[in-house]
Amino acid sequence: ALVNATDAAYGLSTSGSAAANATALAAADAAAVSAGKTLWIPKGSYSTTGVTFTARVYCDTGAIFVASTGTLAFNGGVDWDISTHLTLTGTALATFNDNKTLVGYAEWWGAVTDDVSVDNTAYLNAALVALLKTQLLGATYYTVGKVLLNVNNHCLLGAGGYRDTYLKTAIACSSSTGTILELN
Repeated sequence: ALVNATDAAYGLSTSGSAAANATALAAADAAAVSAGKTLWIPKGSYSTTGVTFTARVYCDTGAIFVASTGTLAFNGGVDWDISTHLTLTGTALATFNDNKTLVGYAEWWGAVTDDVSVDNTAYLNAALVALLKTQLLGATYYTVGKVLLNVNNHCLLGAGGYRDTYLKTAIACSSSTGTILELN
């Protein structure tokens, strides 16, 4: 059972202001918690400010959260595919409850694989800070800067295994100098 955040009772809208959408998301989240349901975010790009989600959040393919301030705290966990995006700029950030969201993807922040023109450094670092486990696809993630794995108990997972010759994950530095991965 789902509570649709775009229902008229809540008012989430792709044309809504960040403040109005934050209010709509908070109201829809409260309704989902009260009813014991999952909060549903349909496909679309939604500007918002900080919101704490207590309900589990399900996003359709192509749902995008856009924020420049505040924290999007997904305390109830998420059901997202790889195409859900967090377009976070300025001081905005996302947090996840480690007990409710066990694994996530750098693609949620905008990472693009197998494209040397895309610097994935910020996307990888954001995922590694926010998620207990960051799963990388069987592809190459190009970076210019350092990828930092320095949060206790957080880990980075790649595709394939030592016997698997088909799926491999790589982080490649497109800069001629610098460290690719730093573990603390």
